[in-house]
Amino acid sequence: MRDITKVIDQVIELIPSGSKNESLKKKLLSIKESATYSPPELMRERWLEASIVLDSEIRDSRAGWKKKIHMLWTGQEDSE
Repeated sequence: MRDITKVIDQVIELIPSGSKNESLKKKLLSIKESATYSPPELMRERWLEASIVLDSEIRDSRAGWKKKIHMLWTGQEDSE
């Protein structure tokens, strides 16, 4: 199973700086922190929560960084 905290760190690295993207980064960091202290049986919920945030924030898939995030998130790109 992939480590959600590592994947979120990699997703955050792909998000360019800018005021619009800072709220997305904050939301993902909050989920990461929550996942750090969650028991294993709640990890599925953390993945779902992060997926919902990414889905709502990343609508335009034409941007290169958004495509990379999608590929990383879906496991099409190596997260190691």
